[in-house]
Amino acid sequence: MQKIWIVLLCLFYGLTQISCQSNEEKALRDRLSRTEITNKVPKYLSSAVINEYQQAELAINRKYIKEVNSIVSENFEEKLEEFEENELGFFVGYKHMFKVLANSDEELADYWNLKTSKYFSNQSTQEKLHEAYANYNSDVQQLRNQISKSPKCKSIPKEVKFNLPSQEISLGKMNQHSYLNIAIEFGTDLAVWLLIMLIVAIISMFFVWSGPPAWVVTVITIIASIGLSMYNDNRMIDSIREQYQENIEIDNNNILEELDKSTNIFYDYIAKH
Repeated sequence: MQKIWIVLLCLFYGLTQISCQSNEEKALRDRLSRTEITNKVPKYLSSAVINEYQQAELAINRKYIKEVNSIVSENFEEKLEEFEENELGFFVGYKHMFKVLANSDEELADYWNLKTSKYFSNQSTQEKLHEAYANYNSDVQQLRNQISKSPKCKSIPKEVKFNLPSQEISLGKMNQHSYLNIAIEFGTDLAVWLLIMLIVAIISMFFVWSGPPAWVVTVITIIASIGLSMYNDNRMIDSIREQYQENIEIDNNNILEELDKSTNIFYDYIAKH
């Protein structure tokens, strides 16, 4: 009976020690966890780690420029589509035909300048670019704060200025476009009738044929006019798009160089301190 009590006391003592050790381990883990949270910035950074962060930030720079390209390109295409829907087409073309015939060159220049401001304004593009830069700035700050608390973490170019192509867009060729539509409108009728007369004359040399009904000639004329007008519209759209493409590359390269320079300066500073 005495041996049983001794065994029970030993078991009780062992369980007590295990419980105490478990509580101590839990408290130690809590302290370590709190230490990891408060000391996010390491005291020593190897050159390999610094290079890794530097390459990550350079990648963020390239991603930002790619996003800028996407914003400007997609926003420009949206504006171009709106212009095409409202100012080009078979029926709206008649309005421009009358305008080029009734107005002076100076009045037409003012008219198309107003259209340029209406459809190719920079405001919406600038708003999207501002938002993209704010996100870029936040990403870079977050990355830098992981390895340094230096005020130089905030030394990122604050003003990114783009010479957006919309300021260089000219609609002066719309006058030529409208004159060509006039030629298509009246010239197509004449050309179709002359072609039909030629075909009838050739066939009549072998067979007796008075030619197609007038309504057939009218349908052919309408189809030809629409087709030529659409071709003329597409040429005008391509002309505007070419003006946009000529003005976008240089700014992007300059901005990327500026951002990369800021990145390299910061990580050179981190490597020396």
